[in-house]
Amino acid sequence: MFSNGFPTIRGWIASWCCLAALLAGGEEALWSKLDLGRPELAAVKVAHDQGDSAGAAAALLAYFRARQTPKWYTASPPAPVLKPGETDASAEKILRREYTFVGKSATLTQDLDWNANPLKDAEWPIELNRHYTWIRLVNAYNATGNPAYAQDFLAQLQDWCADNPRPASSRQGRFTWRTLECGIRLSGSWPHCFFGMLNSPELTPELFCLMLNAMEEQADYLTKFHGGGNWLVTETSGLMACAVLFPEFADAPRWRQICFDRLAKEIDNQVPPDGAQVELTPHYHMVTLNSFLSATRIAEFNNVPVPENVKAGIHRMGRYLMDVSKPDLHIPMFNDSDDGIIVGSVRSLATAEDPELQWVLSRGKEGTAPPYTSVALPYAGQYAMRSGWDERALYLAMDAGPYGAGHQHEDKLQISVSAYGRGLLFDPGRFTYAGGPWRSYFIGTQSHNTMLVDGRGQSRGRSPRQRWIGHRAQDNLWLTNDVFDFAAGSYAEGYGGSGDGLVHVRKVFFKRGEYWLVHDLLVGPADPVATHVAEIHYQFGMTGITAEEDGAAILSHNPDANLALLPVSAQPYTVQLHEGEEKPPKGWVAWSMHKALKAAATMAVVRQEAALPIRVDTLLLPYAGAERPAVRIRRLPEDAPGLSALEITGPGWRDVYHCSHSPEGGSRIDWVRYDDKGHELASAVHGWVPDQATPALAAVPARTGVNVTVPGAGRLVLDYGYSVGGGYVFHGEQDAQAGENRLPVPSILPGQSYAYAVQFVGEDGKAGQCQGTYVPVEPAVADFQDGEMGDWSHAAIAVEEGNKFLRAKGEATTGAVYMGINHPLHGKFGEAPMVFRYRMPLADGGDWCYGKISLTDSQKRRWSAYVADKPAATWQKVTVQRTSFRRDDGKEGAGATLPEDAVLTALSFTIRKGKTQTAVAPILDLDDVALGDGR
Repeated sequence: MFSNGFPTIRGWIASWCCLAALLAGGEEALWSKLDLGRPELAAVKVAHDQGDSAGAAAALLAYFRARQTPKWYTASPPAPVLKPGETDASAEKILRREYTFVGKSATLTQDLDWNANPLKDAEWPIELNRHYTWIRLVNAYNATGNPAYAQDFLAQLQDWCADNPRPASSRQGRFTWRTLECGIRLSGSWPHCFFGMLNSPELTPELFCLMLNAMEEQADYLTKFHGGGNWLVTETSGLMACAVLFPEFADAPRWRQICFDRLAKEIDNQVPPDGAQVELTPHYHMVTLNSFLSATRIAEFNNVPVPENVKAGIHRMGRYLMDVSKPDLHIPMFNDSDDGIIVGSVRSLATAEDPELQWVLSRGKEGTAPPYTSVALPYAGQYAMRSGWDERALYLAMDAGPYGAGHQHEDKLQISVSAYGRGLLFDPGRFTYAGGPWRSYFIGTQSHNTMLVDGRGQSRGRSPRQRWIGHRAQDNLWLTNDVFDFAAGSYAEGYGGSGDGLVHVRKVFFKRGEYWLVHDLLVGPADPVATHVAEIHYQFGMTGITAEEDGAAILSHNPDANLALLPVSAQPYTVQLHEGEEKPPKGWVAWSMHKALKAAATMAVVRQEAALPIRVDTLLLPYAGAERPAVRIRRLPEDAPGLSALEITGPGWRDVYHCSHSPEGGSRIDWVRYDDKGHELASAVHGWVPDQATPALAAVPARTGVNVTVPGAGRLVLDYGYSVGGGYVFHGEQDAQAGENRLPVPSILPGQSYAYAVQFVGEDGKAGQCQGTYVPVEPAVADFQDGEMGDWSHAAIAVEEGNKFLRAKGEATTGAVYMGINHPLHGKFGEAPMVFRYRMPLADGGDWCYGKISLTDSQKRRWSAYVADKPAATWQKVTVQRTSFRRDDGKEGAGATLPEDAVLTALSFTIRKGKTQTAVAPILDLDDVALGDGR
């Protein structure tokens, strides 16, 4: 539509037609969206009532130019004075249509194609449609007075509005009307440009009305369509900006209420007590925090009160960033994160109201030092071990938590290490969202500081979605005291998508202020013949790493700060170094996705092939300067598969350390330091060793707990882990009363074999203990009596107080809706039938309504049985045999009966509500579900 950045004659005609349609009236006209009954819009109303649309537009622009409140953060500048000869380099590039997004540059035609994707990276047109480039044009115009910049901004505005009318569905307008981009535009680029151009003579009343109407359309769009997670908060921040900045819109009060309702709900849904946003990605934690802050800041800036729970949740989010941040205040790059710094996100929270955050952010110049250094974030399952809060502190963070609600990597048990002012071991970051080998590399296990098994990586993405989020605090073993910190975690969900029963257990011991010991164990079902290959990755943040010939030491070589890795094992191992390899990728750290910035960096791989159990103990020794200290590690004679017994020696001292990895060995962890004459200098111990003389307790394991009978009131301690090895990696404690007590064991997976040990200490001094093993299975009947949804999952599941059944409920709509809920399966159908009760209490099922059950097998085939063809307001009982299920995936073999030998992996219940005259909410209630043969 445009040539050389300015409208052509044809373009002006098209634009005027667009504006004429906007101002002419009708249901979607701007005037119908304004509250013309407001006294301050009296002149606008008079002109409108007289049919003078041009006069109404002029009056509206005059009103906004004189209006003092509500306010944007910067006052609208006066019309700028032209500064002849002065240009802005960034704006000149935009005039030439030269753009750089996500680190990739391309030149577009003057007639912009807003869906252009010249570099085949979806993030490129997404960035184009966030309109940050418009901010550059407006800023350049106000700085130089050059009308070309203002005219190009207005030309692009007209072009975007003309080319991208509001779609009827959120599935349209992939790049231009994605709800996330609407939220970003409305909370930043569009109001900045709107108020930045308000007094410009280049802004005609018609163009002013065009922009105002386009903002209203986007705001209304966000009330009807929205995403979830960080998207929803960003969308809400954009809607809030419109609601607060433009009370002249008739719907502004409704928008504001929608915003506050969403913010209050999402701060509780997305931010658990430890403050870690549920995507468990520090970068998107900051994005979400900034969106919450954006929404509340524009409200408070204009004296609109914000709900207290929203402010409290924002504060939790800020504290999380403080707790997890590295000594240089950068985030660990867990999941889809860049190498970001927390300062901008938490600066507004670092006030006298939080003196600890203030102290950390000001480097001790203000506030009060936190009373702790190391910290567990139990819902996130992330653990930060640090020697202090100064820039030179020793720091290790381990991610042993859930997969996360979004932006996940297959990287459980990843660690990140900094010391003496330098980052040493890094999570490799994200680099790109464009599909291909680089994306696969950076999200896969192969790029992270964890373990590959038999060349295969983790596969949590295949697990049920309800396991992705930490709905309760993780019970990974975590210890902290004046001498040491200790964290344990495990990955037990199979490698390469297989249910192989292999488990990676990682335990980290931090001798405060000195070194870490990392225990990596690969355990699983006993097989005297089979061997496995364990590859333990350590991704450094620099090149030039070397390994001694025998692999006994892996060393960095920086002038200021370094890390030595000293592995020891009962079995032979090798060390391989990879650096900047491309086919396939290996040895890279991605510092920024938006700049497409990655750099070669050495990855050290400790590789061992052996029969299970495999164990490698590694000393991580940080040191200042270039000279490596004379510190050594060796295995002690009592070292065994179930016990790490290690000696660490340095100048003038010797440490003796034990850590049990066997359920039979209890939960023992002990450390003793001696001087060079053998005198004990310090010691610390945790845990216990089974004592046959202690009275036995009666215990009965269940799927989600252990029921223990005790003789009186007291304290119960539960340790549990994998019966095949690894020792007790989970821990819980609770008060007990006489009789039966239930100890929850939330960190379990069906099919794994677990060992548990319970200790009891009574108020009267009596003691007791018990140990056992069990294999949890899926419940034979899901009756939902305890209000827990178990392994049933879907975004539509509604937890309603008082319900003792499972309810899935969607939003009321007139359109056709498919809604389902899912459950994992393990095994074959068996001979027993599937029995369940259901309700579909729809007032009207519409033109086509049904309910069906579907099974997915290990070959990805789908088998379905239809059980309803109309709504059912009362409970219906259904019994379904294996032969009721028919092939239902549209592929070869359609209609065939479910085979007896099919290995099932998933179950889903699905209903279809058809098109209806009035809005109807799809609802599915389930109860008393027996899955046949106890599955």
